[in-house]
Amino acid sequence: MSSRLSRRQLARHAASQLLSGTAKERVLQQLAAYLVANHREREVDLLARDLETALADHGYIKATVTSARSLSTEAKNAVLDIVQSKYKGAKNIELVEELDASLIGGFKLRLPDSQLDESIKAKLDALTV
Repeated sequence: MSSRLSRRQLARHAASQLLSGTAKERVLQQLAAYLVANHREREVDLLARDLETALADHGYIKATVTSARSLSTEAKNAVLDIVQSKYKGAKNIELVEELDASLIGGFKLRLPDSQLDESIKAKLDALTV
């Protein structure tokens, strides 16, 4: 009977594969095959977060910024400055933009190990609690 690998072990293995140059598609196929073979398909979202964290440990940061409207170049640079101040050794920062009109204004920033909500919606919600 083979031992069950934890999500973090899988994420660290996938991160090392990606960092060594293995094609992203191949790594994803291997992960998917492992999850399906072991009936662990429900762990996909959690594994993706663990993989982002494992890559962040090596200086590769994926930051997702959500705002009501497209960010200006200045706003993107300000968000990148926030990320760089948190991850001083970052080698590569990938900034993914998402739109959500319900935020009204401001932004939400999701990083591998934390979140920052500076949206007007969050501030209004805090006032009504």
